[in-house]
Amino acid sequence: MKFKEINKHIIVFISTSCIILSILCFSTQLTYLNNCEFGNGFKIIAAQTAFPNGRKLDEFFDIQKNIIQKKEEIQVFNNIENEKNELQIDEETSQKLKTQPEEEKKEKNHDSEKTFKIVEGQCKSCGTKCENFYVRNEAGKEININKELKTPLDISIKKNDEPQVLIVHTHTSEAYMEKDCGFYYESFNPHATDGVRNVVSVGRCVKKELSDGGIKTIHDETYHDTASYKGSYERCEKTIRKHLKKHPSITVVLDLHRDSLGEKEKFKPTFKKDGKKGAQIMILSGCDDGTNGFKDWIYNFRFALKLQDTVENMFPGITRPLYFNKTRYNMHVTHASLLIEIGSDANTIDEARYSASLLGRSLLKVLENLQEN
Repeated sequence: MKFKEINKHIIVFISTSCIILSILCFSTQLTYLNNCEFGNGFKIIAAQTAFPNGRKLDEFFDIQKNIIQKKEEIQVFNNIENEKNELQIDEETSQKLKTQPEEEKKEKNHDSEKTFKIVEGQCKSCGTKCENFYVRNEAGKEININKELKTPLDISIKKNDEPQVLIVHTHTSEAYMEKDCGFYYESFNPHATDGVRNVVSVGRCVKKELSDGGIKTIHDETYHDTASYKGSYERCEKTIRKHLKKHPSITVVLDLHRDSLGEKEKFKPTFKKDGKKGAQIMILSGCDDGTNGFKDWIYNFRFALKLQDTVENMFPGITRPLYFNKTRYNMHVTHASLLIEIGSDANTIDEARYSASLLGRSLLKVLENLQEN
């Protein structure tokens, strides 16, 4: 074969390969868009993509709708299972959490640092619809959600000097962004022990709403995760048991967390109330598969449904689907114990605090309806 002919074949081969690679990349983007819009009920709001000419994700939704049917929800937007399995924090990070004093924190020069995109959206319509909200049932149990929502709760509340509510944080160092800028720097640390930009701050907001409403509330700010995530739930249960022993009047226990959605590209669940942006919240309720020692889980589930229904009625759009699964975390300690995720690590602390206050108001309404006469 002559040299020119060989050269010609090489050029054709390279051109064909480039075309195939382009098609594969575009297909990958479509699959990603399908996960965003259809697979997860997570509607992207005007997010820029890596496509040429700065086109937006919503320009490709029309393409999606003509090609792909709705699929079962997958876990791309929610790595909560990994988080709740208590992945180990490396020793260096753990040491920084324990030793970094507030006065040593300085503004970092980010001139040469990589940035990664934050995609903002609202997650609501996936799972089974009940009234005005959704339940994501991954517990493997057939359950009549509407019936359980209407079943009276078995707890009562008193407005007196005895504590009724306990707020704790299993993963106390979980933190938020400080600014709403649509991206984050590679050095961003989603953990902090300053109590200003982590879940301790949102716990204080919930407590304030309840206390102002006459419900005596204890907020324990103990850090259970600074050594490592492993053992956090066991340490937090000891904290809870200590308060329950001292104050048997406590019936409601809230374990407040913040979620982590996405890997390099983070996802930020938001909603708006009167033009003000807040972080979406997700209420979790577990059950017993025969190995959890959680035989009374149905009472917690009813309480979760009641709170979800109330908060969504008062502040439409604030909730992600209620997550019902076959785990217990520390929800077995009382009949009104819940784990609640307030936003993700891509939300700002102001957004999280705003939603925490709204959650507190909603919880206050639920508890006032349970007040003893």
